[in-house]
Amino acid sequence: YEPENVLSLHLASPGARVGGAPLRISAFYADAVDRLASLPGVESAAATSNLAFDFNDSHNQFRLLDRPVPPPSEYPVAAYRIVTRDYFRAMSIPLLQGRLFSGDEPMPAFTSDVPKMDEIIPALRKLPMDMMVTRSFAQHYWPGQDPIGKTILMGPPDLEISHVTVIGVVGDSSQENLGQTDHAEFYLSLRQFPFFPEYSLIMRTREKPATMIEAAKTQLRRMTTTEAIYDVRPLSLRIADSISTKSFQSRLIGSFAAVALVLASVGLYGVLAFNV
Repeated sequence: YEPENVLSLHLASPGARVGGAPLRISAFYADAVDRLASLPGVESAAATSNLAFDFNDSHNQFRLLDRPVPPPSEYPVAAYRIVTRDYFRAMSIPLLQGRLFSGDEPMPAFTSDVPKMDEIIPALRKLPMDMMVTRSFAQHYWPGQDPIGKTILMGPPDLEISHVTVIGVVGDSSQENLGQTDHAEFYLSLRQFPFFPEYSLIMRTREKPATMIEAAKTQLRRMTTTEAIYDVRPLSLRIADSISTKSFQSRLIGSFAAVALVLASVGLYGVLAFNV
């Protein structure tokens, strides 16, 4: 993906204000995304459950429905993100095969605003859910096969949540850290799996992201003055901060090495001078 010209921010959840109602929380963030996308100079905007380089990745167990059921201890695990329709466009993550989320995915139907687990699971099992997978995910689990249309059963062995069908394959991307080696990940639609308490927002801009900070804050304050807007930074700065500790450690070790070299040189000179 291309981190340049991407502004990222956290928008506090209205969960406490709306009683924890998942569909009302997801509607709140969908409204926030639409408002940011309407700003002049913004190409696209999206919400995500796990902001890149924010050290809050999520993982889930699943099993492949075209394979024998594995023992509970051998269920595969993969990182996943819950995103809105334009996440891949905002991050410039390329679509390699299939299609992206349409933004019209069917949503779960609950009889109450704040459903209990015994209502959530049956509702999700009835819902035809879509997923995007990375190229590494497709190559690892379906090597030499067309992954489009493949289905997984998401959830641990004792809580099989729902059937999820692959609709598209996107490029691999390092969103945890620059040293990430496992890129077998999948994405779910916020419309279909609205169960995170809080989401972050990103927007791709035509101008430098820093110039859009006040406009983004103003637009979101028109929607809510209750939920806090915080940690507003360009995505490129988050990436730079993620390696700042390692860079400092490298410079520190390099400084100690230089001092050791000087001391060794002085000692060697003294010994040789004494022998001469």
